[in-house]
Amino acid sequence: MGRGYKEAPWVFEGRALYQLNLVRSSEAKKYVPPDLKLVEFAGWTLGGWFLAKYDDSPAGQMQEFVALGGLVWNPPTSCAWAARVFVSAKEARDHGVTHVGLPSRRGTFSLEPSERPDGGPAFLPPLRKRRPAGFVSWWQAQNQPKVGRLSRRPAEGMGMHGVLNKPPNADELREEGIEADSGVVTIRNAERGYRGLDAPVCSIELPAAAPAGQWAPRLKIPLPSFSGNTDAVPGLLRYACNMLANVRFVRPCRVHLHEPSQQDAKRDPNEQLHGILAGKPLLCIAFDSMKMSVGQPEVMRTRRRRLKPALA
Repeated sequence: MGRGYKEAPWVFEGRALYQLNLVRSSEAKKYVPPDLKLVEFAGWTLGGWFLAKYDDSPAGQMQEFVALGGLVWNPPTSCAWAARVFVSAKEARDHGVTHVGLPSRRGTFSLEPSERPDGGPAFLPPLRKRRPAGFVSWWQAQNQPKVGRLSRRPAEGMGMHGVLNKPPNADELREEGIEADSGVVTIRNAERGYRGLDAPVCSIELPAAAPAGQWAPRLKIPLPSFSGNTDAVPGLLRYACNMLANVRFVRPCRVHLHEPSQQDAKRDPNEQLHGILAGKPLLCIAFDSMKMSVGQPEVMRTRRRRLKPALA
C-alpha cells in the first residue's frame, strides 16, 4: 500500500532489470545537459534501460521504465542520465516532474506471451521451444526471501565490495537454467498531446525468474543520480539512491522497436527513443528482492544551459 511522497527517503520494494548498451554520443547529447560532461570513447557512451516492478512504493504497486541516455561525469561521481521515465502511477509521474526534475511520463505496461501463434505481432521473434516444467516468469514471480545462500559461482560475477566483474557467458547461464524468456512486456507512452506517442515505446523480451536454489549474493549498491534541467526544475539536482538486492546476471534482453505513426511525426521527436534503445546490449543485471531508498534531491552549483526542446 502506498504511503504517499512525504519526507524523504522514499522507499521502493520489488524487482528490477538493468541493461547496459552502447549509445552514440550524438544521440545522447540530445538529452544530456551541456553543463555535464558526457563520458564517451570513439563517439560512443554507455546507456541502456532500467525496468522495475514495485510491489510497494510511495505510490503503491506500480511499474517503471527508465531510458538511460548516456553516462555523465561530475566529479567525484558519474551516473547514467535519464532521457525518459515512464511510470504507471500518476502520483509518481507528478512527483518526478515537480520535485525531482525528471522527464517523467505516464506509461502503461502490458505482458504478452512470447510463444506467438501464427499471424501474431510482427515484432515478435519466431516460436521458442516449450518452457520447462516449473518455469516461472520474471514479471509474474513473487519476491524471493531477502536472505538466501550465495550462488555457486559468486566470485565470477562479483568482486570485492560488490564491484561487478565479468559476467558468466550465455552457455554458463543456460547450464544454470537461466535460458528461456518469460514473455514480452510492451511499454507505451500514455501522455496526450505533444509529449504523447501512438506507437509503443518498445517491447522487451523478459528473462526467467531466479531458479530455486540459484541465489545470487545480496549486496548494497550506491547509485548516485543526477536530474533537473527541465521547465519545472530548471537547476541541476543530485540525489542519493541506495539499493539492497540479490544480484544476478541474465542474458541481455532483446528490445523490439515500433514504427512511429504519422501523428507521432508531428510531436516532440525526442519522445521517440530508438537511438537510445537500439544500441548493442552489453550485459543485463537482475535485482531480486530489491529495496531501494531514494534521498531528497540537492541543488548542484552548476550553471544551467537551456535545452531545446524542454525535456519535461
